[in-house]
Amino acid sequence: MPSRAELAKIHIAKKDAKNLSEQEARLLLEVFRKAGWQPKPPKLRSIKGKDIPRAQDPQSRKIRALWLNLHKIGEVRDPSERALAAFLKRMTGRPFLQWTTSAQKSKVIESLKLWMDRAIRQQNNGTG
Repeated sequence: MPSRAELAKIHIAKKDAKNLSEQEARLLLEVFRKAGWQPKPPKLRSIKGKDIPRAQDPQSRKIRALWLNLHKIGEVRDPSERALAAFLKRMTGRPFLQWTTSAQKSKVIESLKLWMDRAIRQQNNGTG
């Protein structure tokens, strides 16, 4: 455990690091990673401190199934709900399936199906 003086120096260095260039920041993060530091994934959002339960409607289950299948074939690196939430946010502007409309879910399903088809075609062309 670092001493108070060491922690103070770390906090001072953090303030100084605000002025780093992008390249310097990347190099510094690489040093941290080599020393064993691993960034934590972003926390799943909650409402008033309560976790939001998973949406269980058929469209939501279909989206999750497609997401997990994309992971199984190597197209999605992170199969977690957090990663799916980030994908949803990019696609619909909403981070949770519960907050998306049926039309938005249909759009996501079609997008995932197209992604799956492309990936399978590429894999077949590469091996065939």
